Amino acid sequence: MKLRWFIAAAFLVTLTFPSALGQTGADFSSVIPVEFCDLVNHAPDYDRKIVCVRTFYDVGFEGSVFNQQGCHDKVVWVEFDQSIEANSNKKVLKRFRRLADASPVRHGKRTYWPTRIVEVVVVGRFDGMRRKRKVANITLNEGYGHLGGFDMQFTVLAIEDVKALPSPKTAH
Repeated sequence: MKLRWFIAAAFLVTLTFPSALGQTGADFSSVIPVEFCDLVNHAPDYDRKIVCVRTFYDVGFEGSVFNQQGCHDKVVWVEFDQSIEANSNKKVLKRFRRLADASPVRHGKRTYWPTRIVEVVVVGRFDGMRRKRKVANITLNEGYGHLGGFDMQFTVLAIEDVKALPSPKTAH
């Protein structure tokens, strides 16, 4: 079943993106469909590659990450390329923005920063290793995201699908 999903996703991505190649510089014909846990557990194998992945997007105050239960608590910082507008279906992009809206909410004198979690299928560039930079005689390993605290980053080039998650049940 998963293999069929990957083949279908790769086929759809190939059909969807040929006109956008000039805008992103990415070669969408070689998109690699991958399970999120495989991506993070074998990060060097996918480093700097364009991949298609189904995962959970978790956004809130100072956070924008992909994660998935059962992947050894590995999270990936998420950035959005400006080509996402041209590469994504307008209805899917609008639904994503509505479901993942974590804008601050004011209640009286207080401001609350909500957290949103949605399931997504995205295409993007995966940076699976910290970049090294030399300063004087010191080699620094630079992280990604907020305060450089993440080992991996995913730059979203297109959103293929987005689904709301069921609201958590609260005990009364």
